[in-house]
Amino acid sequence: MDPLRQVENILGDVETWPSSIIIDLFITKPCTLSVIHVAAFMYGNIPVEKAVDCFVACVGIDSYYVSCAVKDLYTTWDNLPSKTHLAQYFSMTFKRRMWLNGKFAAQNEAVWPKRSVMDAIVNFGTENAGCPLLTNTIRHIRSSTSIV
Repeated sequence: MDPLRQVENILGDVETWPSSIIIDLFITKPCTLSVIHVAAFMYGNIPVEKAVDCFVACVGIDSYYVSCAVKDLYTTWDNLPSKTHLAQYFSMTFKRRMWLNGKFAAQNEAVWPKRSVMDAIVNFGTENAGCPLLTNTIRHIRSSTSIV
């Protein structure tokens, strides 16, 4: 099974994901901010192996950089067990922004207030990503069985 479908089996169809994550996965050329954004989302929702495989399959370029950066971020966050507020991510379980905290800190700490500026601008799905060819790109990645 392709890496995107494996992640969709855990998180739900890509159409249910925040549009900002979809943009960073499929449209934006990987850079420090986009990789941190996607890595935090993935870290809060899925294991590192699936995150790396999916991200690499979706970006299609800079796969070595993306792979190393995501693994480094997961390791860094794993090695800060008592730290709080390492990053914000959108929890697919709780359907809201959450704090990424070290494993000895509160794991399900919501970002407050609930209706923060960031929550107010969260859009979902590919339709809100602003790229008409995105559906074809996702269809191609889903049909692929190899990891770039």
